[in-house]
Order: sequence, then C-alpha cells, then structure tokens
Amino acid sequence: MRLIFSCSIVEGEPVPEVLRHFSERLGSLALPLPSLRSRSDEIPSLSSLYLNSLNLELGKQLSGFEPRAIEMLRQYPWPNNYTQFKNVLRALAALSDGPYIRAGTVADMLSKERTLRAVPQPASARKPSEQTLEEVIRDVVQQTVAAHGGNRAAAARQLGISRTTLWRYMEKIEQKQQNVEKES
Repeated sequence: MRLIFSCSIVEGEPVPEVLRHFSERLGSLALPLPSLRSRSDEIPSLSSLYLNSLNLELGKQLSGFEPRAIEMLRQYPWPNNYTQFKNVLRALAALSDGPYIRAGTVADMLSKERTLRAVPQPASARKPSEQTLEEVIRDVVQQTVAAHGGNRAAAARQLGISRTTLWRYMEKIEQKQQNVEKES
C-alpha cells in the first residue's frame, strides 16, 4: 500500500510537527519541488498537460488558451503553488464553453483568487475606532478563509455561520474589490 501526501514548507522555517510525525512513522520520501512562481516559463506547458487530463475528466474538448489568458496565468504569483494552480485550471475548464479558455474568464478567476488570497493588513496595525463594522467583518472573513487555505466550508464552521452567509460576505468583498479596481 502507498500513501501520498504533500506539505508546503517555507524555506528557513521549522518543519511542521505533523510532517515530522508522518515521516518518522511511515518512512517517507521527500520530493522537493520548486515553487510555481519560479517556474513561470513552464506554465504554458503545465497548463496544456493538465488541460488534457481535465478534458477527459470533465468530458470537454478544450484546445487551449487565448494568448492573453496564458500570459495572465504566467504573471500570477501563485501563492498556494500547484494546488491553487490546479484548482484554478479546473474551474476555468468547467466554466469555459468554447474551444479556448478566454482571457476574460481568466481575468475574472484570478481577480477572485486575489480577493480570496488577499492578506489583509493585521487588525492590530489599525486603530479599531477607525474601522467600520463592514471593514472588521471583511478582515475577519478574509483572514479565516485564508487560514483554511480557501476552504470556505471550514471557514464558515469556524466563524459559526452558514456557508451561504459566508458566500454572501465573500461576494460583497469581491464586488467592492472589483469596483475599486475599475475606479483605478
């Protein structure tokens, strides 16, 4: 029997206890992978490979990406590395209805990723008296979703709200972010 698990480790930081536990008990093999952002020149090839498997899995016939779409993928920093990359490509494939994944679809998806993965300024750095209730809620929601790696169900459980309520908060945050981007 084989078990495959992954763990992201920030260089220079201590190895997480759970990884050390699994390594000791299971006799594991570590395969270090360079970050995706350090391999941005390979994103077109990686995208094509993964798109082929998604075509089979989703029953699609996507041929590839518009040139601007692939360039946007190359320029994105991919803070959560390969897992985030694969999740974004899966969503893009599911949303696409033509033979090519369009730049507009990629722009929308990456905008949502930026909002979801945004690292808000720590509340301690701002005076609470200067924050509105909406800003406090936004910060708490973004921090909790980020702490759960984008898992909204887990974030909703921690916050003690329904997934629908969390979805509404996230939609409101994303709409405000889009309005700010349009104004700039």
